[in-house]
Amino acid sequence: MQKDAVLEAGASHSRSLILGFCRGTAPAKWVRRWQQAEYPIPLEPHPLDLDVYSPDAVFSDEQTLTLTEVLNRGGVALVRAPETLPPSEHTLGELQAVRLYTEANAVLTATDSLFAILSGVTTIAELQDARLLDHKLHRNDWPIAEPWHDASWLPVDAAALAELVATGVGEAVLPLPLARNVANKKQHKVVPINSAIKISSYAIFAVWLSKHNRATVQDLIGVLRGRGTASARDTSRPSTNSQESPAQIAADAHEAQRKTGGQRRRKQQPPPNSRGAQLASSKNRGHRSNHSPRSARRKKRR
Repeated sequence: MQKDAVLEAGASHSRSLILGFCRGTAPAKWVRRWQQAEYPIPLEPHPLDLDVYSPDAVFSDEQTLTLTEVLNRGGVALVRAPETLPPSEHTLGELQAVRLYTEANAVLTATDSLFAILSGVTTIAELQDARLLDHKLHRNDWPIAEPWHDASWLPVDAAALAELVATGVGEAVLPLPLARNVANKKQHKVVPINSAIKISSYAIFAVWLSKHNRATVQDLIGVLRGRGTASARDTSRPSTNSQESPAQIAADAHEAQRKTGGQRRRKQQPPPNSRGAQLASSKNRGHRSNHSPRSARRKKRR
């Protein structure tokens, strides 16, 4: 409790903004966009030892922040949850959640299994023919997975599940990015499930504590959702683009037209020795002869 109080006290005075991300997510593009936008505080990405959102998830190793620590420090976390059930509560308080994208599904199987022959799952019958292993992420509307004789045998996470799949005892349905994250190229094959097969999916949500809903957090949410750097939501720094009056806009347009209006585009010349070049040369010779002094004297005599 004392540690949590210290972390929370420093949340509003942090010199950086933490972005926690669960297993199977890739925050590099968002970190790059944040840096390109030149926000005043740095963004610190931290991996979470987490497959799917859990309000009381505290398991982690010494080098990994827990979800609780990220939220308590006023950070934002990318977490996985059922697409229709966004996270709303945490032991620390009420959560704000924004869905970023929905994940495709896949089957994780051993490389030497019969299921590995498939390049993709196109029918629900193919899923039903597989021997699916039960695990914490298996959804109720997915094809039925074989229950474990002892509940304690249930894999604790996707990495432990992948170890079982590698032995050839069965397959597992997982979100595609997570399956790729835990798969070993020599031991596993990831078989994507066609989106035409209507089964529920997981989604990636950005979550943060409502009590830490400050301007820099909103800036990050804008970056995560693809909002441009010139958006009005960019509240952590002053805008460099002040609004101009209609008169000023009209004056600027008139000035730009004045500078470019008298400049005619130079007519493109035909290639040398081409038929067009020969015709142009003949036309120029005729034009010069009509305006020569001799031509003028002839006209006077007539």
